[in-house]
Amino acid sequence: PADQTCEDPDTHPDKTHDWVCTCPAPYAGRGVGAAAECTVNECEHDCAHCAGSTCSDASQTCRDPDVTNDGDWTCECAAPQTGSAAGKPAACELDECVVKQIC
Repeated sequence: PADQTCEDPDTHPDKTHDWVCTCPAPYAGRGVGAAAECTVNECEHDCAHCAGSTCSDASQTCRDPDVTNDGDWTCECAAPQTGSAAGKPAACELDECVVKQIC
């Protein structure tokens, strides 16, 4: 994000290129002498529109496979149900023949 904070830990004229860029919350990351590479685990944030809440409100598990890529989170159904969906709660299925092994 462009709204990183910059801090120069040593302002002496002989100390250059030591400034630090830090990512704003909920992102994590910092760069020394350069912009930070910011990452976020979208599933770790709990708010009304966040991935973690979206999945947990549906009694599902949130997975963020790549914290450097926004919008790739999925909701996964809790066992013994199966199913997953990208960016929204999954339509879970329950195959009774597999769960109960009745035949």
